[in-house]
Amino acid sequence: MTPTCIHSRHGEEPPLADDGLMLCRHCLGRLNRALSDIVTLWPLLDEMITPGNNGNGGGASGKPGSRPPCDLDVADITDPRSTTSQQLTSWAALVIEERQLSQRTSLDGEQAARLLTVHAEWLAAQPFVDEAMSEIGDAAYRIRRACKDLPEPPLGKCPDIDPHGERDRCGGPLRWIDGSTAVACTRCGSTWAEADLPHILRVVSPDRRFPVPRAWASVTYNVAPATLRQWIRRGHVRSYSDEQVELFDVLARVTDTPMS
Repeated sequence: MTPTCIHSRHGEEPPLADDGLMLCRHCLGRLNRALSDIVTLWPLLDEMITPGNNGNGGGASGKPGSRPPCDLDVADITDPRSTTSQQLTSWAALVIEERQLSQRTSLDGEQAARLLTVHAEWLAAQPFVDEAMSEIGDAAYRIRRACKDLPEPPLGKCPDIDPHGERDRCGGPLRWIDGSTAVACTRCGSTWAEADLPHILRVVSPDRRFPVPRAWASVTYNVAPATLRQWIRRGHVRSYSDEQVELFDVLARVTDTPMS
């Protein structure tokens, strides 16, 4: 009897595993893609440790006042003692031992991923591949996140009428239009300009934080610096390092406070 894939998602009827493997072809492809991402992105981490590098050639994207990723976070991934490095190198060491390969010392994450790529089908035939795949996938996700290779989470759900008639509201993901503070729904295509943001907050609960420079917020929304400082002191507006404030808190105050 052909075994079922041991890495299928909980609650689903598991697909059949490929001949001689413990994974279906789809899950084997996911394992190989995770390893490929690690091999491709690992060399970029060294560049991103240098202060000022942001992994996109120095260009700004997404939101005003955006800053490069934390250098310490990137450095932690490449540290041989980190969870990410140890997850990769420990599975590579197991393959070396079990397959009686020539002993290799001091493998980094990229070298470990390359070795695991070569032996991916062997790994997919082992009863412990479920655990291996989970840890390798987690490592790939952290590396992709550090390299800004993941789509940013949506701001919230689109409040417009559903153009498809499937429900009352569209509910599609709202995302920033790169290089601006305009917002677009990726499901129905509705867009809102910067001036619309305070009104959107009446019907949308943002799903994530959005720090912007205080000076930018003051000028953009005609808020006196003294007023903005007062909002911060009273706890109405969250403040961040480097003179940044939470945009959505500012917009909520702008919506509720008459502007002169």
